[in-house]
Amino acid sequence: MLPEQHRQAIAKLQQTLERLSVQLTEVNPDKATLTTTFKQAQQLLENILQLGDQDVDPSLVSPLQSYLTEIHKQMRLLEMDFRFLQTSRQNTTLQTRQTQMRSRIATLMSYCKSLLDK
Repeated sequence: MLPEQHRQAIAKLQQTLERLSVQLTEVNPDKATLTTTFKQAQQLLENILQLGDQDVDPSLVSPLQSYLTEIHKQMRLLEMDFRFLQTSRQNTTLQTRQTQMRSRIATLMSYCKSLLDK
């Protein structure tokens, strides 16, 4: 089982991603609100990465590192999606970007869930 500090941080990240996903379901999402929520998610990930793997059960170190690497990669890709969303002018492009972002967020949330289940 992951240490409580890791579990709490990952749960907060998952909650923030859920909030971001809900915000992306709006027809015309407020870009300032999206920016704030996205930056919160990025900060939470940085906090998780800074926790490192000390106090982690040795049998969980490798899976934890693998998941965190994937989460970090997906967050970087989400950042690119977010930048494209901000520059979207047409409704169809905006909707496409929102759908792509929600899909990526679903992947991120599944990684968080997997870590919390360990």
